[in-house]
This record gives sequence, C-alpha cells and structure tokens, in this order.
Amino acid sequence: LCIKQLPLLRGKFRWNWDVLRKLLAYGGWITITGVISPVLVYLDRFLIGTMISMTAVTLYAAPYEAVNRLRILPIALMRTFFPEFSALSSRGNNAEVETLAARSFKYILFPVGVVAMILLVFAPDILELWIGRRFAVEASTVLRFFSVGILVNSMAYVPFNLLQSVGRPDLPAKFHLLEFPIYLVLLWFFTGEFQIVGAAIAWLLRVILDLLLQFSWAVKLYPGIVKDLSRRRVWHEGGLLLVFGALLYLLRIIVNGLFPAVAGGVVLLGCLSVAMWKLILDYTEKKMVISIFRIKRTVDTRA
Repeated sequence: LCIKQLPLLRGKFRWNWDVLRKLLAYGGWITITGVISPVLVYLDRFLIGTMISMTAVTLYAAPYEAVNRLRILPIALMRTFFPEFSALSSRGNNAEVETLAARSFKYILFPVGVVAMILLVFAPDILELWIGRRFAVEASTVLRFFSVGILVNSMAYVPFNLLQSVGRPDLPAKFHLLEFPIYLVLLWFFTGEFQIVGAAIAWLLRVILDLLLQFSWAVKLYPGIVKDLSRRRVWHEGGLLLVFGALLYLLRIIVNGLFPAVAGGVVLLGCLSVAMWKLILDYTEKKMVISIFRIKRTVDTRA
C-alpha cells in the first residue's frame, strides 16, 4: 500500500546522513522524555511505600488514578494538533501557530477546569461514596491537590507538544531532567513531614514548575501567544472558572445534604455554560459547536 501511494519508494535506496543525524537527534531527546516521564509519574509511590506503608500507597494512588483519566482530553487534542503545529511552523506561519496554541489552551481549560472544580469541592463526598468514609477522610485532601494539579498538568500539554512539534524536543527533555532532582528532594521532604498529603503537594509543585518552564520557552519562541490568549479571552475563561468554583464551594457549605448541593451545582454549571457562550466563544467557535450538535442530531435521526 505504501509503494502504491508513494511510487518514489521503488527508487534506489540510499543513505542521507544529514536526515539521519536529524532523526537520531530528535529521536534521542524524545527517548529521554519517554524514559524519565514514567519515573516522574511513579516515583512518589515508591517513596510512599518505602517511607510510610503499602496501605498509604493505595490511599494515594486511588484518587490519582481517578483524576488522571482527565488527561484523555488534552492528549487526544494535542495528538490532533501536533502535525498542524509542525506543518505551520515549517511554512513559517508563526501567527497561525500562536493562534492555534491559544485556542488549544482555551479548549482544554473549560472542560478539564469544570471537572477539576467539581472534584475540588466534592472530594470528600465522592470518595465516601466510592471507597467509604474511613478512607475518604484521609484521601480527600490528596484528591483536592490532584484536582488542581491535573488542570495544571493538562495545560502543560500545549507547550510540551508545541515545542516537540516545531523541532525542539530537547527542551522538554532538559526540563524533565532538571525537574527530577528537584522533585526528588521535595517529595522526600514533604512526604516525611506530611505523609501522603505532602507527596501530593510535591507533585503539584512539580507540575506547576513544568508548566512554567514549558510555557516560558514556548512564549520565547512564539511571543504572540500571550497576546492571542488575551484576544481569545482565555484569561476571562479562567476567571469564570474561579468564580464557578467559589460559588460551588459556598453552595456546598450552605446547603445541607449532598443531592440538593448537586442540584444547585447543575444550575451553576448551566449559568457558567451560558456565560461561556455569551462572553468567551467567538463567532467561529459558536458555529463549530452548533455544527457538532447538528452532526450528532443527524446521526441520531439516521440511527
């Protein structure tokens, strides 16, 4: 099939050392990232098991694995945008790269941010329903730190993929190498002082550092990203999410009972969605949302 689609493959095989060197350099940095990333992810569990107990690992890992599923959205989105970033940068369309990066932040922030705020407020209730009251008391604070951290980590996927797609995979790899000893020290100290909550704090500090490093270099290469974030109203979007989280927290404190609080939360989510539609989405994005619902309605009718 490849030969049919690309007849040039029938030609005589030859080495291109310049291309090979570029591939090995690029692949080498990608390999470093691929090796050290799992170490950064699972290092905290090894230290918890060593310094505290295996039971503590369970209390720590259960909320982490639940929250970690939120990465599905940024991973799927950035796998789609990766070749687009690469194509635009190779043609020198820096303005379009900056616009696409700003839109990426915008599209990730709302869905992941809403779920993160809900987990942050309802962490004790969710864990009590899931693993029981006894474990919920110990793990709810951990879940709250993870809720904030997963939002930060999801946003970091944008500059991470941008840097790799434009031919700078060395930067994320170097950042991870820099983060490793810092994270190890933070993890050792905070775990010793605050048990599994300290490990969650160390993880949150590490992902914040990672976002700052990746974003600062992405902006250094494409300074128009900051202006595009303002033009696309991403900062306003973040402000709306903070207001939503604060109102949701006040609602949970004031209202007695989980189900009335959930009902009030649904109303607040509806208000947030209306505000997003009126204040944040531009004309093109509104058309895109409408077209998605039209396609879904057409599929449902045919089914």
